[in-house]
Amino acid sequence: MEVKALACDRPTQRGLPLARLSHADIAREAVQSGIAASISKTTVWRWLSTDAIKPWAHRS
Repeated sequence: MEVKALACDRPTQRGLPLARLSHADIAREAVQSGIAASISKTTVWRWLSTDAIKPWAHRS
């Protein structure tokens, strides 16, 4: 699934000045890059949480 791949990419690889992507950022990038015509941040969160992918979380 391309949205999951997008979530696992580093934001700097896509030219974004962010350290981590939020689920809203991932939804916005998916629409802007043409992965999806429209997608909500809740849908992105649900898909990623199913596979325990949490790019917005930071381990210390």
